[in-house]
Amino acid sequence: MRARGDMLLGSMYGGLALTAAGTAAVHALAYPLGGKFHVTHGVANAMLLPHVMAFNLDSCAERLKRAALVCGVAQQDDSNEIAANKLIEQIRLWTQVLDIPQNLREFGVAEEHLADMAVAASKVTRLMTNNPKTLSLDDIQQLYRCLLP
Repeated sequence: MRARGDMLLGSMYGGLALTAAGTAAVHALAYPLGGKFHVTHGVANAMLLPHVMAFNLDSCAERLKRAALVCGVAQQDDSNEIAANKLIEQIRLWTQVLDIPQNLREFGVAEEHLADMAVAASKVTRLMTNNPKTLSLDDIQQLYRCLLP
């Protein structure tokens, strides 16, 4: 019973954090992966996160530096860009350590699916408008392409 209570509390805290922080392009790009290819939302987000962060870097390097400092992966005297890149690299490492897939082909995604996926993701405007940087359909396809080595 204690474990169930702890899971419930953790779930609530996660929901509160997402509500307070807002979500953006990472989540929008994750939806087509879940809907068509049955990639769980958490896995899709983990796969996409470092790539979308790198795309957004020039629009939110200061915010990413603050996150890097909180995570203990950067130093105060690092530039915003260096700290942000350290955070992005740390997230890439965490996804590898946690055995998060790094290749969308494992789920049946192929190059010919990217255009439709990009259109679907772009229609999640409630999330796309929250993104620090505007994404074109080409940008979205390129982000998916990062996961098709």
